[in-house]
Amino acid sequence: MKSKHEAEKQPEPAHGGRAPFSQDPHAVREPKENNLEMAIGHEVRAYRKKLGITVTDLAAATGISLGMLSKIENGNISPSLTTLQSLSRALGVPLTAFFRRFEEPRN
Repeated sequence: MKSKHEAEKQPEPAHGGRAPFSQDPHAVREPKENNLEMAIGHEVRAYRKKLGITVTDLAAATGISLGMLSKIENGNISPSLTTLQSLSRALGVPLTAFFRRFEEPRN
């Protein structure tokens, strides 16, 4: 049995006893052809332009920030269903319209 003094000198496990991350949470994702985020972003931008409104107009109509809209349109973020619902109302399209360009391979 170790003395109290010896126990105090033991080095702490790395990462507080947890396993290290296997992925870098801050890494930029590799761009993928035809991924869901890109498909949604493309549709949002296309419907916005079809209505002839700016990103600023869409931000005002939805309450979504300009930065967030930019990330959505560029496919850099996966918007929540609540966000997609706000966008569909403002753009006058059904929620499913944002998924039209996305096809996931089925086995």
